[in-house]
Amino acid sequence: MPRGRKGSIFVSLASLVVWSIAAPAALLGRVGAGIEAGDDRANATQVGPVHAGLEPGHPSDQALAPNETHKYEAKLSPGQYFRLAAEPQEVDVVVTISAPDGHLVLKKKSPYGAQGPVNACIVARSAGTYEIAVTATDNNARSGRYQIRIAELRKATSRDESRSKAEEAVADAQGLREKGTTESRRLAIDKYAEALPILTSTGDRLAEAQTLEQLGSLRNELGSNKKALVLLRQSLVRFRSLRDRRGEGMAMSDLGSLENDLGDNKRALVHLSQAIIIREEVGDRRGKAETLEYIGTVYENTSEFEKALEKYNAALSRHWSRLPGHRRGADGARIFRPGVTATTITSRSLGRGIDPQ
Repeated sequence: MPRGRKGSIFVSLASLVVWSIAAPAALLGRVGAGIEAGDDRANATQVGPVHAGLEPGHPSDQALAPNETHKYEAKLSPGQYFRLAAEPQEVDVVVTISAPDGHLVLKKKSPYGAQGPVNACIVARSAGTYEIAVTATDNNARSGRYQIRIAELRKATSRDESRSKAEEAVADAQGLREKGTTESRRLAIDKYAEALPILTSTGDRLAEAQTLEQLGSLRNELGSNKKALVLLRQSLVRFRSLRDRRGEGMAMSDLGSLENDLGDNKRALVHLSQAIIIREEVGDRRGKAETLEYIGTVYENTSEFEKALEKYNAALSRHWSRLPGHRRGADGARIFRPGVTATTITSRSLGRGIDPQ
């Protein structure tokens, strides 16, 4: 819940407005332009009306098309702690906050993977108008919705200063990981490791669990399987203690995938089967598709090709319409391309005299 104003805190959130940009097109409107539904300008851009200002206690629910950006403005004073929460529905988003002079303060993706919730917080360093942008990433095949709200707004404490520093380190790690090179991912590990002790000292257990999970999955990508195993187990324990079912499903799925990589197929199937149940429970359809792929990989490794194909096809039939490419995103999530997986398994199956159809 948003906290009340204290002391001399001032923010003109009544003037906080949103407009849309369909990338790579040029800016389609001005802040405060007041375009109404049915206005010729709105119809011409096919973006829709400028929405009402975002205020504490009044979340904004918006439709978002692929590669579209919604921008907001907020006037902040030095020393204010400002935290936004974005909840996407069937769309993957990135949230950025820029300072009055235009430099990027924070760029944040969800620690839960594609289409997961995003929290972004800063401590304002200068007075003026800050720009907040919510952008649909290129992971999206169709339009979705998101809700954005002001989660906290108040005078910053020393704990908030530390939390903001950790947030910047995590955001830097996400950006480095997204570059995809071995060197950038090693630098990302350093950034996650920088954030962890700060989060522990501030008692931010949820952010600590999320960072442990991201660090564990990244170490696994770089082949440090034993270190990854420890980190993922730690994150799982913390998510469970917080009763964060979405986080628990994510950590359990990544743990099962790692156990499969280590050759412990039975334990992997136990964790992955549990992850499927949790991800179904919380409505994490994108995550469920990922876990189904992991289960298919287990069966592929044990030469149970018919079961592998069944799991791959189950993932693809449920979620392919929203999975336009095969790659690992900044959050480490696998995204499918049917021809690659199916062809690989089919060729192996035929080589063993098995009819994959």
